[in-house]
Amino acid sequence: ENMQFLNLIMDTAVMQYVHQYLLAAKKTKAVSRDQFIRELNDLWFGLYSRKVKNDSSGFEHVFTGEITEKNGKAEVVGMHN
Repeated sequence: ENMQFLNLIMDTAVMQYVHQYLLAAKKTKAVSRDQFIRELNDLWFGLYSRKVKNDSSGFEHVFTGEITEKNGKAEVVGMHN
């Protein structure tokens, strides 16, 4: 599912531009499309720990948000889109 999504977005001119821009800015070493997709997969969908081990991903945090509790109230964090 994640790889299908990444392959689809890499068909767009925007993501192709992003890849070339990041190469030119030396922010990625992923020369090929496949390498860049693997890098995006690791960055966006690789799990990291917020409250418990491996409970979040960058994509989840930025695009869907996460619910946390602050001062006894539920609060959405992330969702930066």
